[in-house]
Amino acid sequence: ESNSTVTTVDMEFNEIASVGIEFLSTRRLDRFEFDWDNLVWPPPSVAKFGPAAVYAFLEAVKEKSTPLARSRAMFVGAGGSGKTTLKTALLLRGGNAHAILRHLRQEMRERIEFKWDEQSLREWVDTDLAREPGFFDQCRLGKGLTGKRWLTYTLHDVIDVFGRSATETARGVVSKMTAVLCFLNPDAFRKTITASPASWTWLLDTIVESLDRVDGLFGSEPPPAEIDYGVLLNLPHVWTE
Repeated sequence: ESNSTVTTVDMEFNEIASVGIEFLSTRRLDRFEFDWDNLVWPPPSVAKFGPAAVYAFLEAVKEKSTPLARSRAMFVGAGGSGKTTLKTALLLRGGNAHAILRHLRQEMRERIEFKWDEQSLREWVDTDLAREPGFFDQCRLGKGLTGKRWLTYTLHDVIDVFGRSATETARGVVSKMTAVLCFLNPDAFRKTITASPASWTWLLDTIVESLDRVDGLFGSEPPPAEIDYGVLLNLPHVWTE
């Protein structure tokens, strides 16, 4: 830029794809040859209009700009393998975490209420919660259960339908399912605490601690970096379909 003796520059056929604000010094040249169509920065949508547009863009960048780093990622995997859970967990580390949780809760409630039938619940319970084919059908009170009715369940209802056998599998199903219901319906969870059977109170400390970290159910909202996304691991993967 300080060299005033150079008046002509030919930079054609150099395959230069990106230029910075230093490029503005080329405006003073009497003759300047350059392959504007090769540019990827400034963007092709700017460069296609020629030198005047490129210089105007660089002037705006010089006036005010902020460095931005952005990368794209693609998650590939079988259904139910955790792609959306991973994506949500990453988003929960951002400043918009609580809004994302509220949106997730509302979206899931609507899908479960209006689209879930007995088969949907069977697939979720057997595949994701019990990890035992046929467990749902062993719970005879679950016959005919719909998503709309399931959303109204309290801890007592969950135990009555899925915990009667008192096996390790049944206890796991009750624990995971109750955590999901608490996430979807915090008001019902408050009632669950006061009406829980004494033999199942071992569940409450774990659930309360987890959900308190998720969205401040029993206090102020935690900072995004402290949100516990562990409860997402038990959410039905069919909500993403």
